[in-house]
Amino acid sequence: SSIKKDDGDPVGYVRQLLNSRTYPKDAFVDASLVMDGALFVATESSGAKRSEFESQCDLVVNIPSLTRDEKILAARELLEMRGITPENDQAIVRLVDEHAGGAGITMLRSSIDMLAEHADQMNGVLAEPDVLRLLPSPDVDDERYLLARSRRSLERMGDGHIAVAEKLLDAVLEERKTGECIERDAFVKLRLLCKAAPAVDVHLSGNYDSVCSDILRTHPGIPESTVRQLCSAIIASVRNVNHVRPLLLVGPAGVGKTTVVRSVAESLGARMAKRDMSSLSPGELFGSIANPSSFTEIAATNDGMPMVFLLDEIDKMSPQLCDSSALCSLLDQAIVTDCYLNLSMDFSNDLFVLTANDLTSVSDYILNRTHIITIDGYTPSEKGDIARCLIERKAKEMRADAPRVDPDALDWLAQLDDEAGVRKLETRIESLISTNEGMHVTREDVIEQFATSYIPECNGIKVVMPREGSKGGAACASI
Repeated sequence: SSIKKDDGDPVGYVRQLLNSRTYPKDAFVDASLVMDGALFVATESSGAKRSEFESQCDLVVNIPSLTRDEKILAARELLEMRGITPENDQAIVRLVDEHAGGAGITMLRSSIDMLAEHADQMNGVLAEPDVLRLLPSPDVDDERYLLARSRRSLERMGDGHIAVAEKLLDAVLEERKTGECIERDAFVKLRLLCKAAPAVDVHLSGNYDSVCSDILRTHPGIPESTVRQLCSAIIASVRNVNHVRPLLLVGPAGVGKTTVVRSVAESLGARMAKRDMSSLSPGELFGSIANPSSFTEIAATNDGMPMVFLLDEIDKMSPQLCDSSALCSLLDQAIVTDCYLNLSMDFSNDLFVLTANDLTSVSDYILNRTHIITIDGYTPSEKGDIARCLIERKAKEMRADAPRVDPDALDWLAQLDDEAGVRKLETRIESLISTNEGMHVTREDVIEQFATSYIPECNGIKVVMPREGSKGGAACASI
Protein backbone atom coordinates (compact mmCIF):
# COMPACT_ATOMS: atom_id res chain seq x y z
CA SER A 1 0.00 0.00 0.00
CA SER A 2 3.05 2.28 0.14
CA ILE A 3 3.32 2.39 -3.67
CA LYS A 4 2.81 5.99 -4.66
CA LYS A 5 -0.26 6.81 -6.72
CA ASP A 6 1.71 9.00 -9.14
CA ASP A 7 3.84 6.00 -10.17
CA GLY A 8 0.92 4.66 -12.17
CA ASP A 9 -1.67 2.08 -11.18
CA PRO A 10 -0.24 0.25 -8.13
CA VAL A 11 -3.07 -2.28 -8.06
CA GLY A 12 -2.60 -3.17 -11.73
CA TYR A 13 1.17 -3.24 -11.25
CA VAL A 14 1.06 -5.83 -8.47
CA ARG A 15 -1.75 -7.80 -10.11
CA GLN A 16 0.30 -8.20 -13.29
CA LEU A 17 3.34 -9.19 -11.32
CA LEU A 18 1.49 -11.83 -9.32
CA ASN A 19 -0.62 -13.22 -12.17
CA SER A 20 1.86 -13.47 -15.03
CA ARG A 21 5.10 -13.63 -13.06
CA THR A 22 6.31 -11.09 -15.61
CA TYR A 23 7.93 -7.88 -14.49
CA PRO A 24 6.45 -4.87 -16.28
CA LYS A 25 8.56 -3.48 -19.07
CA ASP A 26 11.73 -1.80 -17.88
CA ALA A 27 12.10 1.46 -19.77
CA PHE A 28 15.86 1.56 -19.24
CA VAL A 29 16.65 -1.80 -20.91
CA ASP A 30 13.52 -1.71 -23.10
CA ALA A 31 12.54 -5.26 -22.13
CA SER A 32 10.26 -7.22 -19.82
CA LEU A 33 11.74 -9.80 -17.46
CA VAL A 34 10.12 -13.18 -16.90
CA MET A 35 10.25 -14.09 -13.20
CA ASP A 36 8.28 -17.32 -13.03
CA GLY A 37 10.94 -18.98 -10.91
CA ALA A 38 10.74 -16.41 -8.14
CA LEU A 39 8.82 -16.49 -4.88
CA PHE A 40 6.97 -13.27 -4.11
CA VAL A 41 6.20 -12.38 -0.52
CA ALA A 42 4.17 -9.23 0.18
CA THR A 43 3.87 -7.67 3.62
CA GLU A 44 1.36 -5.16 4.84
CA SER A 45 0.21 -3.68 8.13
CA SER A 46 -3.08 -4.89 9.55
CA GLY A 47 -4.75 -1.55 9.02
CA ALA A 48 -4.36 -1.54 5.22
CA LYS A 49 -6.98 -2.60 2.71
CA ARG A 50 -5.69 -5.93 1.44
CA SER A 51 -8.77 -7.34 -0.29
CA GLU A 52 -7.52 -6.21 -3.73
CA PHE A 53 -4.36 -8.30 -3.41
CA GLU A 54 -5.41 -11.26 -1.30
CA SER A 55 -7.24 -12.90 -4.22
CA GLN A 56 -3.99 -12.93 -6.19
CA CYS A 57 -2.02 -14.70 -3.46
CA ASP A 58 -1.72 -18.45 -2.93
CA LEU A 59 -1.48 -18.04 0.83
CA VAL A 60 -2.44 -15.28 3.26
CA VAL A 61 -1.01 -15.41 6.78
CA ASN A 62 -2.20 -13.08 9.54
CA ILE A 63 0.48 -12.47 12.17
CA PRO A 64 -1.10 -11.05 15.38
CA SER A 65 0.40 -8.31 17.52
CA LEU A 66 2.69 -9.41 20.30
CA THR A 67 1.24 -9.44 23.80
CA ARG A 68 3.00 -7.79 26.71
CA ASP A 69 4.19 -11.17 28.03
CA GLU A 70 5.57 -12.08 24.60
CA LYS A 71 7.45 -8.78 24.48
CA ILE A 72 8.95 -9.53 27.90
CA LEU A 73 10.18 -12.90 26.63
CA ALA A 74 11.56 -11.23 23.51
CA ALA A 75 13.33 -8.64 25.66
CA ARG A 76 15.02 -11.39 27.68
CA GLU A 77 16.24 -13.07 24.51
CA LEU A 78 17.51 -9.85 22.95
CA LEU A 79 19.34 -8.87 26.14
CA GLU A 80 20.91 -12.33 26.36
CA MET A 81 22.08 -12.08 22.74
CA ARG A 82 23.88 -8.85 23.63
CA GLY A 83 25.42 -10.23 26.81
CA ILE A 84 23.26 -8.24 29.22
CA THR A 85 21.69 -9.87 32.29
CA PRO A 86 18.58 -8.25 33.86
CA GLU A 87 18.98 -7.70 37.60
CA ASN A 88 15.31 -8.48 38.29
CA ASP A 89 11.89 -8.62 36.66
CA GLN A 90 11.21 -4.94 37.40
CA ALA A 91 13.99 -3.90 35.01
CA ILE A 92 12.45 -5.96 32.18
CA VAL A 93 8.94 -4.68 32.90
CA ARG A 94 10.10 -1.05 32.93
CA LEU A 95 11.95 -1.57 29.65
CA VAL A 96 8.93 -3.14 27.93
CA ASP A 97 6.30 -0.76 29.29
CA GLU A 98 8.18 2.39 28.34
CA HIS A 99 10.23 1.39 25.28
CA ALA A 100 8.28 -1.34 23.46
CA GLY A 101 5.43 0.53 21.83
CA GLY A 102 3.64 -0.73 18.75
CA ALA A 103 2.55 -4.21 17.79
CA GLY A 104 6.05 -5.65 17.35
CA ILE A 105 9.50 -5.26 18.90
CA THR A 106 11.10 -2.70 16.58
CA MET A 107 11.23 -0.02 19.26
CA LEU A 108 12.31 -2.58 21.86
CA ARG A 109 15.19 -3.79 19.67
CA SER A 110 16.39 -0.21 19.13
CA SER A 111 16.27 0.48 22.88
CA ILE A 112 18.27 -2.67 23.68
CA ASP A 113 20.84 -1.72 21.04
CA MET A 114 21.26 1.62 22.84
CA LEU A 115 21.70 -0.22 26.16
CA ALA A 116 24.33 -2.48 24.61
CA GLU A 117 26.39 0.59 23.72
CA HIS A 118 26.56 1.38 27.45
CA ALA A 119 27.13 -2.21 28.64
CA ASP A 120 30.42 -1.24 30.26
CA GLN A 121 28.63 1.31 32.49
CA MET A 122 26.26 -1.42 33.69
CA ASN A 123 28.92 -4.10 34.12
CA GLY A 124 26.72 -6.34 32.00
CA VAL A 125 23.81 -6.18 34.48
CA LEU A 126 20.65 -4.18 33.69
CA ALA A 127 18.96 -2.61 36.73
CA GLU A 128 15.72 -0.64 36.69
CA PRO A 129 17.48 2.73 37.28
CA ASP A 130 19.65 2.02 34.20
CA VAL A 131 16.53 2.10 32.01
CA LEU A 132 15.77 5.61 33.25
CA ARG A 133 19.39 6.75 33.17
CA LEU A 134 20.63 5.41 29.83
CA LEU A 135 17.56 5.53 27.60
CA PRO A 136 15.91 8.75 26.44
CA SER A 137 12.56 9.59 27.98
CA PRO A 138 9.77 8.11 25.88
CA ASP A 139 7.59 10.45 23.88
CA VAL A 140 4.47 10.57 26.04
CA ASP A 141 2.47 11.84 23.06
CA ASP A 142 3.42 8.90 20.88
CA GLU A 143 0.40 6.64 20.35
CA ARG A 144 2.51 3.48 20.47
CA TYR A 145 3.92 4.49 23.85
CA LEU A 146 0.44 5.24 25.16
CA LEU A 147 -0.81 1.82 24.13
CA ALA A 148 2.25 0.09 25.58
CA ARG A 149 1.80 1.80 28.95
CA SER A 150 -1.94 1.09 29.17
CA ARG A 151 -1.86 -2.45 27.74
CA ARG A 152 -2.24 -4.17 31.12
CA SER A 153 -5.13 -1.92 32.08
CA LEU A 154 -6.91 -2.53 28.78
CA GLU A 155 -6.39 -6.29 29.00
CA ARG A 156 -7.85 -6.30 32.51
CA MET A 157 -10.96 -4.47 31.33
CA GLY A 158 -11.70 -7.23 28.83
CA ASP A 159 -14.50 -7.05 26.24
CA GLY A 160 -11.99 -6.62 23.43
CA HIS A 161 -10.62 -3.29 24.66
CA ILE A 162 -7.05 -4.14 23.64
CA ALA A 163 -8.23 -5.26 20.18
CA VAL A 164 -10.08 -1.98 19.69
CA ALA A 165 -7.02 0.01 20.82
CA GLU A 166 -4.74 -1.87 18.42
CA LYS A 167 -7.19 -1.31 15.57
CA LEU A 168 -7.28 2.40 16.36
CA LEU A 169 -3.47 2.51 16.48
CA ASP A 170 -3.24 0.86 13.07
CA ALA A 171 -5.73 3.38 11.71
CA VAL A 172 -3.73 6.30 13.12
CA LEU A 173 -0.43 5.04 11.71
CA GLU A 174 -1.99 4.25 8.34
CA GLU A 175 -3.58 7.69 8.11
CA ARG A 176 -0.25 9.28 8.99
CA LYS A 177 1.49 7.26 6.28
CA THR A 178 -0.99 7.46 3.41
CA GLY A 179 -3.20 10.39 4.35
CA GLU A 180 -6.25 8.16 4.00
CA CYS A 181 -8.74 8.32 6.90
CA ILE A 182 -9.69 4.75 7.85
CA GLU A 183 -11.64 5.58 11.00
CA ARG A 184 -13.05 8.92 12.07
CA ASP A 185 -11.39 10.49 15.13
CA ALA A 186 -9.09 7.47 15.52
CA PHE A 187 -6.35 9.54 17.15
CA VAL A 188 -8.73 11.15 19.67
CA LYS A 189 -10.39 7.84 20.51
CA LEU A 190 -7.08 6.03 21.02
CA ARG A 191 -5.69 8.66 23.39
CA LEU A 192 -8.97 8.81 25.29
CA LEU A 193 -9.19 5.03 25.67
CA CYS A 194 -5.56 4.58 26.74
CA LYS A 195 -5.47 7.46 29.21
CA ALA A 196 -8.88 6.66 30.76
CA ALA A 197 -8.08 2.98 31.39
CA PRO A 198 -7.89 2.43 35.18
CA ALA A 199 -4.39 2.09 36.57
CA VAL A 200 -3.47 -1.45 37.55
CA ASP A 201 -2.77 -2.27 41.22
CA VAL A 202 -3.59 1.29 42.33
CA HIS A 203 -6.57 1.76 44.64
CA LEU A 204 -8.07 4.34 46.97
CA SER A 205 -6.75 3.89 50.48
CA GLY A 206 -7.44 5.69 53.71
CA ASN A 207 -7.29 5.38 57.45
CA TYR A 208 -10.51 5.67 59.47
CA ASP A 209 -9.02 7.91 62.15
CA SER A 210 -7.30 10.25 59.68
CA VAL A 211 -10.45 10.67 57.56
CA CYS A 212 -12.50 11.41 60.70
CA SER A 213 -10.01 13.94 62.04
CA ASP A 214 -9.80 15.73 58.66
CA ILE A 215 -13.58 16.11 58.42
CA LEU A 216 -13.98 17.21 62.05
CA ARG A 217 -11.17 19.72 61.67
CA THR A 218 -12.70 21.35 58.58
CA HIS A 219 -16.37 20.95 59.58
CA PRO A 220 -16.69 21.50 63.35
CA GLY A 221 -20.47 21.93 63.17
CA ILE A 222 -21.20 18.41 61.95
CA PRO A 223 -21.96 16.05 64.88
CA GLU A 224 -19.19 13.58 65.58
CA SER A 225 -21.65 10.66 65.32
CA THR A 226 -22.51 11.70 61.73
CA VAL A 227 -18.84 12.03 60.84
CA ARG A 228 -18.03 8.58 62.20
CA GLN A 229 -20.96 7.06 60.32
CA LEU A 230 -19.72 8.71 57.13
CA CYS A 231 -16.12 7.58 57.67
CA SER A 232 -17.21 4.00 58.34
CA ALA A 233 -19.13 3.96 55.06
CA ILE A 234 -16.19 5.44 53.16
CA ILE A 235 -13.61 2.99 54.51
CA ALA A 236 -15.96 0.04 53.92
CA SER A 237 -16.51 1.22 50.34
CA VAL A 238 -12.87 1.72 49.38
CA ARG A 239 -11.88 -1.64 50.88
CA ASN A 240 -14.43 -3.45 48.73
CA VAL A 241 -12.30 -5.41 46.28
CA ASN A 242 -14.89 -5.67 43.53
CA HIS A 243 -16.68 -2.33 43.60
CA VAL A 244 -16.55 0.87 45.65
CA ARG A 245 -20.16 1.36 46.75
CA PRO A 246 -21.60 4.86 46.07
CA LEU A 247 -22.56 7.18 48.92
CA LEU A 248 -25.51 9.57 49.06
CA LEU A 249 -25.17 12.66 51.27
CA VAL A 250 -28.53 14.23 52.12
CA GLY A 251 -29.00 17.58 53.79
CA PRO A 252 -30.16 21.18 53.32
CA ALA A 253 -28.26 23.53 51.03
CA GLY A 254 -25.17 25.09 52.55
CA VAL A 255 -24.45 22.50 55.26
CA GLY A 256 -21.14 21.57 53.61
CA LYS A 257 -21.83 18.43 51.58
CA THR A 258 -19.48 19.49 48.78
CA THR A 259 -16.69 20.58 51.12
CA VAL A 260 -17.03 17.34 53.10
CA VAL A 261 -16.45 15.37 49.88
CA ARG A 262 -13.45 17.58 49.10
CA SER A 263 -12.00 16.82 52.55
CA VAL A 264 -12.59 13.10 51.97
CA ALA A 265 -10.78 13.23 48.62
CA GLU A 266 -7.80 15.02 50.17
CA SER A 267 -7.66 12.50 53.00
CA LEU A 268 -7.73 9.61 50.50
CA GLY A 269 -5.03 11.29 48.41
CA ALA A 270 -7.27 11.47 45.36
CA ARG A 271 -8.50 14.14 43.00
CA MET A 272 -12.15 15.25 43.22
CA ALA A 273 -14.25 15.92 40.11
CA LYS A 274 -17.66 17.58 40.48
CA ARG A 275 -20.57 17.36 38.06
CA ASP A 276 -23.83 19.26 38.52
CA MET A 277 -26.50 16.69 37.70
CA SER A 278 -29.26 19.29 37.39
CA SER A 279 -27.77 20.70 34.18
CA LEU A 280 -26.35 17.61 32.47
CA SER A 281 -28.01 15.64 29.68
CA PRO A 282 -27.70 11.86 29.11
CA GLY A 283 -25.43 12.53 26.14
CA GLU A 284 -23.01 14.57 28.24
CA LEU A 285 -22.86 11.93 30.96
CA PHE A 286 -22.70 8.76 28.86
CA GLY A 287 -21.44 10.03 25.52
CA SER A 288 -22.83 10.25 22.01
CA ILE A 289 -21.66 9.61 18.47
CA ALA A 290 -19.94 12.99 18.42
CA ASN A 291 -18.67 13.36 22.00
CA PRO A 292 -17.26 11.07 24.71
CA SER A 293 -18.75 10.51 28.14
CA SER A 294 -18.02 13.17 30.74
CA PHE A 295 -16.77 10.41 33.07
CA THR A 296 -14.34 9.10 30.43
CA GLU A 297 -12.97 12.57 29.77
CA ILE A 298 -12.37 13.20 33.48
CA ALA A 299 -10.66 9.81 33.93
CA ALA A 300 -8.43 10.54 30.93
CA THR A 301 -7.29 13.87 32.38
CA ASN A 302 -6.34 12.00 35.56
CA ASP A 303 -4.47 9.24 33.64
CA GLY A 304 -6.78 6.55 35.00
CA MET A 305 -5.76 7.08 38.62
CA PRO A 306 -8.44 6.46 41.30
CA MET A 307 -10.49 9.54 42.10
CA VAL A 308 -13.63 10.79 43.84
CA PHE A 309 -16.59 11.73 41.63
CA LEU A 310 -19.11 14.14 43.14
CA LEU A 311 -22.53 13.99 41.45
CA ASP A 312 -24.18 17.08 42.90
CA GLU A 313 -27.93 17.73 43.26
CA ILE A 314 -29.05 14.28 42.22
CA ASP A 315 -32.60 15.19 43.29
CA LYS A 316 -32.77 17.84 40.54
CA MET A 317 -31.59 15.45 37.83
CA SER A 318 -33.28 15.16 34.45
CA PRO A 319 -36.20 12.66 34.46
CA GLN A 320 -34.51 10.90 31.53
CA LEU A 321 -31.58 10.01 33.78
CA CYS A 322 -33.38 9.10 37.00
CA ASP A 323 -34.35 5.56 36.05
CA SER A 324 -31.99 5.01 33.11
CA SER A 325 -30.23 1.68 32.78
CA ALA A 326 -26.96 3.53 32.20
CA LEU A 327 -27.14 5.23 35.59
CA CYS A 328 -28.11 1.96 37.29
CA SER A 329 -25.10 0.27 35.64
CA LEU A 330 -22.88 3.03 37.00
CA LEU A 331 -24.18 2.67 40.56
CA ASP A 332 -24.40 -1.15 40.52
CA GLN A 333 -21.16 -2.10 38.78
CA ALA A 334 -19.26 1.19 38.29
CA ILE A 335 -19.43 0.64 34.53
CA VAL A 336 -20.26 3.33 31.98
CA THR A 337 -21.00 2.36 28.39
CA ASP A 338 -19.40 5.19 26.44
CA CYS A 339 -21.37 5.65 23.22
CA TYR A 340 -18.48 7.58 21.62
CA LEU A 341 -15.99 4.75 22.08
CA ASN A 342 -18.71 2.09 21.90
CA LEU A 343 -17.03 0.38 24.86
CA SER A 344 -17.78 -0.24 28.52
CA MET A 345 -15.43 1.81 30.71
CA ASP A 346 -14.49 0.57 34.18
CA PHE A 347 -14.72 2.95 37.17
CA SER A 348 -14.62 0.31 39.94
CA ASN A 349 -11.52 1.94 41.49
CA ASP A 350 -13.30 5.28 41.94
CA LEU A 351 -15.57 6.53 44.71
CA PHE A 352 -18.88 8.06 43.63
CA VAL A 353 -20.58 10.42 46.08
CA LEU A 354 -24.06 11.75 45.32
CA THR A 355 -25.67 14.72 47.08
CA ALA A 356 -29.31 15.73 47.48
CA ASN A 357 -31.28 18.28 49.44
CA ASP A 358 -34.46 16.25 49.77
CA LEU A 359 -34.83 12.45 49.69
CA THR A 360 -38.44 12.66 48.59
CA SER A 361 -37.26 13.87 45.17
CA VAL A 362 -34.70 11.07 44.68
CA SER A 363 -35.59 8.04 42.60
CA ASP A 364 -35.99 4.68 44.37
CA TYR A 365 -33.51 3.24 41.86
CA ILE A 366 -30.84 5.50 43.35
CA LEU A 367 -31.87 5.05 46.99
CA ASN A 368 -31.63 1.25 46.67
CA ARG A 369 -28.12 1.42 45.29
CA THR A 370 -26.40 3.88 47.64
CA HIS A 371 -25.34 4.17 51.26
CA ILE A 372 -27.33 7.13 52.64
CA ILE A 373 -25.75 9.58 55.12
CA THR A 374 -27.80 12.47 56.48
CA ILE A 375 -26.18 15.81 57.37
CA ASP A 376 -28.65 17.92 59.35
CA GLY A 377 -28.91 21.69 59.28
CA TYR A 378 -27.16 23.73 61.96
CA THR A 379 -28.68 25.34 65.04
CA PRO A 380 -27.59 28.89 66.01
CA SER A 381 -25.20 27.57 68.68
CA GLU A 382 -23.59 25.20 66.15
CA LYS A 383 -23.25 28.11 63.73
CA GLY A 384 -21.37 30.01 66.42
CA ASP A 385 -18.81 27.18 66.66
CA ILE A 386 -18.51 27.13 62.87
CA ALA A 387 -17.98 30.91 62.77
CA ARG A 388 -14.93 30.61 65.06
CA CYS A 389 -13.39 28.15 62.58
CA LEU A 390 -14.37 30.21 59.54
CA ILE A 391 -12.58 33.34 60.80
CA GLU A 392 -9.12 31.77 60.47
CA ARG A 393 -9.91 29.84 57.28
CA LYS A 394 -11.43 32.79 55.41
CA ALA A 395 -8.63 35.12 56.50
CA LYS A 396 -6.12 32.68 55.08
CA GLU A 397 -8.04 32.39 51.82
CA MET A 398 -8.27 36.19 51.57
CA ARG A 399 -4.58 36.59 52.51
CA ALA A 400 -5.55 38.96 55.30
CA ASP A 401 -4.80 39.28 59.01
CA ALA A 402 -7.60 37.64 60.98
CA PRO A 403 -9.47 40.04 63.28
CA ARG A 404 -9.78 39.22 66.97
CA VAL A 405 -13.53 38.72 67.37
CA ASP A 406 -15.19 38.36 70.77
CA PRO A 407 -17.14 35.07 71.25
CA ASP A 408 -20.42 36.86 71.95
CA ALA A 409 -19.97 38.84 68.72
CA LEU A 410 -19.68 35.60 66.72
CA ASP A 411 -22.71 34.14 68.48
CA TRP A 412 -24.73 37.23 67.57
CA LEU A 413 -23.44 37.08 63.98
CA ALA A 414 -24.53 33.45 63.67
CA GLN A 415 -28.18 34.29 64.50
CA LEU A 416 -28.73 36.86 61.74
CA ASP A 417 -30.41 34.42 59.36
CA ASP A 418 -32.67 31.41 59.48
CA GLU A 419 -31.07 29.26 56.76
CA ALA A 420 -30.03 25.69 57.50
CA GLY A 421 -26.55 26.11 56.06
CA VAL A 422 -23.76 28.62 56.54
CA ARG A 423 -23.45 30.30 53.14
CA LYS A 424 -24.84 33.62 54.35
CA LEU A 425 -22.69 33.33 57.47
CA GLU A 426 -19.58 32.86 55.30
CA THR A 427 -20.48 35.99 53.32
CA ARG A 428 -20.85 38.04 56.51
CA ILE A 429 -17.54 36.76 57.89
CA GLU A 430 -15.75 37.70 54.66
CA SER A 431 -17.21 41.19 54.95
CA LEU A 432 -16.17 41.34 58.62
CA ILE A 433 -12.57 40.37 57.79
CA SER A 434 -12.21 42.86 54.94
CA THR A 435 -13.58 45.68 57.12
CA ASN A 436 -11.73 44.87 60.36
CA GLU A 437 -8.48 43.24 59.21
CA GLY A 438 -6.19 42.62 62.20
CA MET A 439 -8.45 44.59 64.58
CA HIS A 440 -10.32 43.74 67.76
CA VAL A 441 -14.06 43.31 67.05
CA THR A 442 -16.72 43.47 69.78
CA ARG A 443 -20.39 42.60 69.75
CA GLU A 444 -21.29 46.29 69.38
CA ASP A 445 -19.01 46.56 66.32
CA VAL A 446 -20.77 43.63 64.68
CA ILE A 447 -24.23 45.05 65.48
CA GLU A 448 -23.22 48.38 63.96
CA GLN A 449 -21.77 46.82 60.79
CA PHE A 450 -24.73 44.53 60.17
CA ALA A 451 -27.48 46.81 61.47
CA THR A 452 -29.72 46.13 58.47
CA SER A 453 -29.65 42.42 59.27
CA TYR A 454 -30.34 42.88 62.97
CA ILE A 455 -33.18 40.84 64.50
CA PRO A 456 -34.61 42.71 67.51
CA GLU A 457 -34.52 40.68 70.68
CA CYS A 458 -37.83 39.97 72.44
CA ASN A 459 -39.02 38.34 75.59
CA GLY A 460 -40.93 35.67 73.70
CA ILE A 461 -40.03 32.05 72.98
CA LYS A 462 -37.41 31.02 70.45
CA VAL A 463 -38.49 28.03 68.36
CA VAL A 464 -36.01 25.89 66.45
CA MET A 465 -37.71 24.46 63.37
CA PRO A 466 -37.61 20.72 62.60
CA ARG A 467 -34.33 19.66 61.02
CA GLU A 468 -35.72 17.66 58.10
CA GLY A 469 -36.34 18.31 54.43
CA SER A 470 -34.54 20.61 52.02
CA LYS A 471 -35.08 23.82 54.04
CA GLY A 472 -35.33 22.68 57.64
CA GLY A 473 -32.79 22.59 60.36
CA ALA A 474 -31.48 25.94 61.48
CA ALA A 475 -34.42 28.33 61.41
CA CYS A 476 -34.82 30.18 64.69
CA ALA A 477 -37.91 32.36 65.06
CA SER A 478 -38.89 34.73 67.86
CA ILE A 479 -42.51 34.68 68.94
